[in-house]
Parts: sequence; structure tokens; C-alpha cells
Amino acid sequence: MVKNNADNLSTLLTYPFEAGILPWPDPQQKTLIHNALYWPNSQRMGILEVVQSFSPDIAGWQQFQPTPDIKQGSLYQNVLCVLAKQKEACFYQIAQSLNHLEEDGLMIVVAANDAGGKRIEKWMQEFGLKTYNLSKSKCRIAWAHRKNVNQEIIDQKIIDGARQIISIEGQNFTTQPGIFGWDKVDQGSKLLARFVSEKLSGNGADFGCGYGFLSNFVLQKHLQINHFIAAEADYNALLCAQENLKNFSNIEFQWCDLTQKINIKAPLDFVIMNPPFHAGKKADSDIGQKFIENAAQALKKKGVLYMVANAHLPYEKTLNHLFEKVEKLTEEQGFKVYRAEK
Repeated sequence: MVKNNADNLSTLLTYPFEAGILPWPDPQQKTLIHNALYWPNSQRMGILEVVQSFSPDIAGWQQFQPTPDIKQGSLYQNVLCVLAKQKEACFYQIAQSLNHLEEDGLMIVVAANDAGGKRIEKWMQEFGLKTYNLSKSKCRIAWAHRKNVNQEIIDQKIIDGARQIISIEGQNFTTQPGIFGWDKVDQGSKLLARFVSEKLSGNGADFGCGYGFLSNFVLQKHLQINHFIAAEADYNALLCAQENLKNFSNIEFQWCDLTQKINIKAPLDFVIMNPPFHAGKKADSDIGQKFIENAAQALKKKGVLYMVANAHLPYEKTLNHLFEKVEKLTEEQGFKVYRAEK
């Protein structure tokens, strides 16, 4: 669920127009805004379609009926995109943008300097684009018109950045560049799996399931689970989880903001989670605290939360306030694992 701090980045997408470097597009042109937070000046772009795959960042876009993926076959005169932090994911976004951009259409991308921004111009030139760029607010803004692009490079970058099956610690998983820990098992999740020792049964959930490692572990090991919710804010990660967990019939997938109350039809017997703690590069323990609050609301009396967290994060006060019994099962490798009973 880790995400770019897209607030400042998003407002920079229209800076070339605001500064008079580029003319504002015709109001009748179609513009795709991809991976951005809402900012008021976006509405000057004319006819907007919005793609946002991270559930918490949909706020403000509702009137534009945002979708988590680009509509197949759609074409735009303008594409504005906040780039992901991971290199293959950046190339994938640029390639996707070019495939949905009309000939001579305008693409504007932005990234923080410490998250790939200094390399944007070079990356765009790999596609054959004549690129212009400027620096502002410790970010890089780059733009180009779609002319004489290298379609072979576009096709290859889409293959490299798309969902794919890879071997992770001897097991095949469907995953995708750009999602959290896409090509590995997160050390915290691996540690948590070691300490879920009791038999889990009834109704349960994985809050922040990612591509599904913990969900897969629990569902394979604990056969008395009646219903299981795999919940995730990153739509692309959830699609991977759906593929990785397709052999389990007792599972429900929810794309949702896990800092908000999610739709639980019946109280849960257990929740497992490895909550994120970053907003961009800044540590933010409030995210994990909201996960804990959400789990406490979803659990029935005597329901159990298993949680792993980085050792420096101050979650004990929230856990002790919301649960009757809190036990720290281990502290090692820079992590703490808790079992909390409501």
C-alpha cells in the first residue's frame, strides 16, 4: 500500500501551462490524468478522464468517475501522469501513456528528484521522444509530443512492467513492478508468518494483502477458515492477489482505503496485517494506528489480531487501548510481532 507523496507532484502537472511555457489545451480536447491526487487547476484541462489505482487517492475525483485502469482502446490529446518510484513501473506508465496518446498529442510527467525525477528526460528519450523539462520544488517536470516514437520499445516496456509470474523463495507468484515488495517476501510478513501458531478458523481477513503472500500462507495452513477477506488499497496488487489466491473458494477481495472502515458483513474471528508506515519517504505511524482501529472495529469479542510492525513505531498505546489482551510475541530483525485479543 506504500504510495508516492503525490500531493505536490500532482499540482506540478499543469505548471507548464500556468507558467506560460505551453498553451492551455483546447477545452474540447480529451485529457487523461493518471496516478494523481485531485488539484483544482486540473479542471482547466477540458474533458477529463481519471485513472487512479490507489484507493485513498480517489478523493476529489468522484465527479469524473475515476477508474483503476486505462480504458482499452481509448485515445487522448493529452496525458498527464505522476510517475511511480520504481523504474520498471515508470517505463510502464510512459509506455502506456504513449499507447493511449494520439499522434502529436502532449504527454506531461512529473517525479520527485529523489524518486527518479533526474532521469525522466533520459528515460523518455529511450522511446524516441524529443523531450523538454524543468525543475521545480525538488521535482522534475518533463513533456513531449508523440512523434516518431519507437513502438518496439513501447511494447517491450509494457511487457517488462506488466503482471508476471516470478519465483519468490521457491514459489511462483503473480506480481507486478511498482507494487510494494513486488519481487520478494517482505521480511516483516515472513516473520509474522512464523508466529501465527494457533489454529485460525471462522471468518478472517488480511488488511493490506499486497500480492497475497500472507493470505496464501494462512489459507494453505488453516483449513477451518469459512470466509476470508483480502483487502488492499493498491488495485494492481489486488489483481495479483486475485490470481495468486484463485484456488481458494472461500475468499472475498476488497479494493478499499484501509484507513477507513471497510465493508464487513459479519464480525471477524481474526485479522492478520503488516500495515504500511510510509507516506512517500516520510514515516507515518498514523497509517498503522488507523489499521489497528479498523481491525478492532471489525473483530468480534475475543477476536484476535496478529500484526507485525517496525520496531521503532509506537503502536503499543493504541493496541492496549482497543484490546483486552496484548502480547508481544517477538522483537527481532527490526520488527515487532503482536497478538492482540479483543
